[in-house]
Amino acid sequence: MSRRIAVAFLLCAFVAEAQEKKIEPPRVIAISPLRATLGETQTLRLRGMKLKDVTEVRCTPPLVLTVKEKKDAAPPNGLEAKDVGDQELAVEVNIPADFSGTKIALEVVTPTGTTSPQDFPVIAKDSEVREKEPNNGFREAQPWDAAKPMAGKIDGDKDVDVFRISAVGGKSMAFQITAASAGSLLDPILSIFDADGRMLGSADDNAGGRDAKLTLTPKTDGPLFLVVSDAHDRGGSWHEYLLQREL
Repeated sequence: MSRRIAVAFLLCAFVAEAQEKKIEPPRVIAISPLRATLGETQTLRLRGMKLKDVTEVRCTPPLVLTVKEKKDAAPPNGLEAKDVGDQELAVEVNIPADFSGTKIALEVVTPTGTTSPQDFPVIAKDSEVREKEPNNGFREAQPWDAAKPMAGKIDGDKDVDVFRISAVGGKSMAFQITAASAGSLLDPILSIFDADGRMLGSADDNAGGRDAKLTLTPKTDGPLFLVVSDAHDRGGSWHEYLLQREL
């Protein structure tokens, strides 16, 4: 019996040692930009773990890729490397103007494994409106007719983006922000105010994750102010978002 116990003990010790030496595969945690543009040569950035060990970057469907940079990267203010990664990889890609797909997917290959495919939706060049600074308050609010999605970024800690929109009394409005689910580090909050600065509604996490959807039926016609912020007052180059009005 004592021999069996000894064998079992040695087996447990072997398993524990193997687990301790287990090599973690590479992982992508954040991307920038959140989308790729049709007919342009652009640099797609990936942030995560063990990305500097890259030996190959695969693209589906196949496109010509060039690794432009791989480096260590300190975590943004207030965040930890275990949550947002400590390495970055920059990849240059050209998406031909006659590309017929709706997305490309990148995989980073390293000696210890391959990342899960990271999707980049492919959009036409003029299919979005770009957020413009300064737009940090009601007086500087950026006009937005919501006909096209608004692509923006919370540039730094405590930054907010404010958009002026038109409302029709009694007509429901719904706004959806996509960020975390697409590879952004932004934890978005959507808030809406009337012309007198009164908050009419606010939305944080939705049922499916950290992104938000805000629905409102204004009582009167007039301008409203839609505000995008981060739930933790953080921001930076990895805090991008796409804001859309649902019709």
